[in-house]
This record gives sequence, C-alpha cells and structure tokens, in this order.
Amino acid sequence: MKHLLLAALTAVCALGGAAAQAQTKVRLGFPAPWGVTPLAYGAQLGFFREEGLEPEFVSVQGSSVLIPQVANKSIDYGFANPDLPVMALEKSEAYPVRFVYNYYSSQPFEFVVPAASSLRTLADLKGKKLGVGSLGFGNIPMSRVMLKDAGLTWMQDVQVVPVGLGPAAWSRFRSGDVDALNLFAQQHELMIQSGIALRRLPLPEKFRTLFANGIMTHQDTIQASPRQVESLGRAVAKSFYACAQNAQACAKAAWAFNLVPRPTPDKEAEWIAQNVAVVRSDMATAVGGQKNDRWGDYDPAAWRRLLQFMKEGGQIQRDDLPLEQLYTTRFVDAYNAWDRDAVKAKALAPQ
Repeated sequence: MKHLLLAALTAVCALGGAAAQAQTKVRLGFPAPWGVTPLAYGAQLGFFREEGLEPEFVSVQGSSVLIPQVANKSIDYGFANPDLPVMALEKSEAYPVRFVYNYYSSQPFEFVVPAASSLRTLADLKGKKLGVGSLGFGNIPMSRVMLKDAGLTWMQDVQVVPVGLGPAAWSRFRSGDVDALNLFAQQHELMIQSGIALRRLPLPEKFRTLFANGIMTHQDTIQASPRQVESLGRAVAKSFYACAQNAQACAKAAWAFNLVPRPTPDKEAEWIAQNVAVVRSDMATAVGGQKNDRWGDYDPAAWRRLLQFMKEGGQIQRDDLPLEQLYTTRFVDAYNAWDRDAVKAKALAPQ
C-alpha cells in the first residue's frame, strides 16, 4: 500500500509539473513589421512563460488588415489603432473585439519635414506631398482630422502618397519626392540615428496626448479566457518595466526572435546605440502618460475626446457611441499585480 501511495503521489506531481510547463501559444499581431520591442525582451526574460504563454510575433500591413484577423480569431491579440472600430460601431457593423490594454498612451504618429524645410506648421502642408506608410494604416483617420483642424482637406489640399516604411520611405523623403512624412515616432527616431536631419511639426496638445494603438482581442476570449487576458497584460507591463531598466539588453532581444537581422560584429555597437534611442522613444510614447501602478488603463474622458475629434473631422456623425462596446478596464488591476523589485533585478542580472 505504501508503494502504491508513493507511486500515485509521484504521478500526481509529474502531471502537475507537466501542467506547469504547458504553454499556450498566443499570436500577437502588429500593423507594421515588428522591430525592436520591449515585448521581445520580456519574452527573453521569461515573463510570458511565467504566465503560461508563448508569444508568436505576427506583422500585417495596417490596422485595417489586422482588426479583421483579430475578429476572425486568426490572430489572438492585435496592437491596433482605435479609429476603425469606432467608425464600424457607428455604422452598426461593430467588430466582435474589445480593447483591453492601452498600449500607446500618447500619440506615436508624427508629421516630419527635412530639417532645412521652410514648412513650420501643419497648415504649411497645403499644396505639398505627404508620405504615409499605407492608406490602410490605422492612424489615417486621425491624421485626416489633424489636417482638417489645420484647415486642410485630405487629398485636395494635400496629396497623400503611400511610401511604406524603412529605407525605401526614407529615400523618398531625402530625395524630395515627398515634402513630409506621417509615420510613427520610432521610424523617425531611426531616421535621425541613421543621419537623416529632420524636424517634427508641432501637434496641438489635444492631439499629441491622445492615446493610439491598444491591445485588442476577441470578445469570446474575454468571456472564455479572462485569466489569459490578465496574463498577457501582466507580461506586457513587466516587459516595459524591465526594458526601462536595461534599454541596451532590451534592444538586443529583437535578435533572439528574428524581428530584426543581427548586424555584423563591426556594426553591432553602432546598431545598439541607434536602437537604444528607439527603445526610449517607444517607452516614452507607450507609458509616458500613465501611472506606474495603472499601466494599460484607459481614461473614459480620453475616449470621449477621440469621438469628439472624429466627429469634428467628419469621420463619424455621433460622439455618443456606447464606449462599453469598444474597450474594457476590468483587467487593469491584474496587469499591475507584480513585484517591481523582482522584475528590475531580473533585467539587471548578468545574462
């Protein structure tokens, strides 16, 4: 009997250990190519594994492509812009998704011109060519609102040209093929680090502080797997905190997941210096406006401002849409329930 009991206990422990090691693969979709990101660093440090998750990094061309893939569950979590779901909701064509984590708490998209350009304000773009990543990018509706606020009509006063991302877009900017670019801050930071002199056109404060891409998931996931949503958000929060402690290691983590090619040894130091600047830019955009114990939180007033701006810009006709059909903050306490000192120690430990 003693031997049988011992065998049974051993089997239970083995099953428990196997369960503890089981990982759920989650597809994380981004509306542009993944690059240097705190999430890769968090995955490298084991924060996703601790939550029982195995991230797969997927990229698509714009939020207009990403959102339907979250809606049909081919992507589990999408880092999407909120404008398109707002417009769909007004048309009674709401996507079966909700935003669950405020990823970029301030506006990552900017308007930039060459440093020597005479253009000083958004209004100065009248009669000019504006390069955008893609007409399917989720920032396009809000960019239209920003230009309208400056007295300009999209595609009439300003010619909008898709230029893609990376060196191809930068080349068109340097050659003068476009007069300005409307890409996200990390792209512009990479341009600066690559030696391209540019200047950011000032955005009105009401737009600059408006949130942008958030993490969305299918409403079925929220209902059926709330602990997975909590786990995902907690891993994201820990990843950003760790990245803030060790920006150099955070930048290099992208190599481990083949998100960017590793440079040759003679170029590594230069690459690291450039991408540490990108990491810090990403951090400032993502968590600069959030409280340290409320990462991932949404302010209902900010959503109301978004609707108001979109109405003023002609993107929607109503600014009283039911916000509960767009986002939830029910998981924010769980996102922030972790030991800051332990995460900091892990980030600073020799690798």
